[in-house]
Amino acid sequence: MRSLGVFPEPDGLSQLLLRLTVSSTREIARLTGYDSEVSVTKAFRRHFGVAPGAYRKANAAN
Repeated sequence: MRSLGVFPEPDGLSQLLLRLTVSSTREIARLTGYDSEVSVTKAFRRHFGVAPGAYRKANAAN
């Protein structure tokens, strides 16, 4: 289990998965070691200042 204060570096797996896949936030949480979609969403928002969905929309691979 990861604490909410720990998140992969900016170029980490979570960012890549959001940008390059259509995996759900729930699946990304599972793949990156978080217990739930809520946990990864809170950590992502704390680290990057935006929710994962907003990040994905703004940074989607073309």
